[in-house]
Amino acid sequence: MPERCVMGGCSQTREKDNTTLFRWPADENLASKWRSFVRLTRDKFFPSKWSVICRDHFQEDDFENMQAWKLGECKLKLKAGAYPSIRNKRHAGEFFYNIYFIFLILFFINVHVIGVKWFYKYIGVHIK
Repeated sequence: MPERCVMGGCSQTREKDNTTLFRWPADENLASKWRSFVRLTRDKFFPSKWSVICRDHFQEDDFENMQAWKLGECKLKLKAGAYPSIRNKRHAGEFFYNIYFIFLILFFINVHVIGVKWFYKYIGVHIK
């Protein structure tokens, strides 16, 4: 079974998504920060020895070698004491998509309730 990012709503894998995954830190203070962050999206989360978080949840300045990594010169490495701080980059887009979808549903419910003639008048189609 492939390792997956433990953040709620993410689940990226190294194989499928070609992302970098970081193992849980051994330092208990740092591990506590990681655990608290994951619990923002998964209330009852408790890490195992296989728990990992992908690079998308870290700021660029959390990495020691971001520029060299972007050039393909090395593997990505976290700075000592770095902890995740980005929930999920995809959430913002999903949020606006969901708002748009809800708007469409409400619009068509409104058309159904008020009537089709009103809808045709609204969009500029004249019927006899």
